[in-house]
Amino acid sequence: MSPIRPAHRDRPPGPVAVLAALSRAQLHRGAACAAVPVWAILAQLDLPRRSRGAREAVKVLTQLRAAGAVEAGRRHGVEVWSITAGGRALLHNASSGAARLPESPQHRAWRDARTLAREEIGRIRAALYESLREAEEMLRGGRPYRSEDWFALAERLRGRAWTLGSATYCLHEWEEPDDGEADLDRAGGGRRNTALWRS
Repeated sequence: MSPIRPAHRDRPPGPVAVLAALSRAQLHRGAACAAVPVWAILAQLDLPRRSRGAREAVKVLTQLRAAGAVEAGRRHGVEVWSITAGGRALLHNASSGAARLPESPQHRAWRDARTLAREEIGRIRAALYESLREAEEMLRGGRPYRSEDWFALAERLRGRAWTLGSATYCLHEWEEPDDGEADLDRAGGGRRNTALWRS
């Protein structure tokens, strides 16, 4: 299903869209996750949690459960949902147009990070260069610096170098995700977390 941005917030999601959203939410959570909370389904539908569309989606989930297309359970006190074999059959038999979803959260995260990296990488490089210049001045300085000065500089250098590494990864190395599988950062380290660029 190709990502699109329909005017879906003005109309309640139908059963096929909710099934497709549930199926994609399960897929994008990874193989270890058999069921997903309702907020993950709403994210696939691009619906705010406290919206009319979200309330309608929950009603549809309840109807699908009564029809045997989905199952509900609890994990750590939170209600979670999964699609059944019957639900997959319904989804498979539905017309492709009816099951089209908005851009997935994982694709949106990739696109937003890439855009931000393109906008910010010049500033990030300049900040690192400023710290390198500061280090050079301290090394050439005529006065001895206290250990606290060096430790503080080390923190700035580390943080700014890490931020440049993260921005470089987001701009050039993070491949566009395929919605047919979970886009997991297997290397870890938070390098996709652009919120850390501000710290």
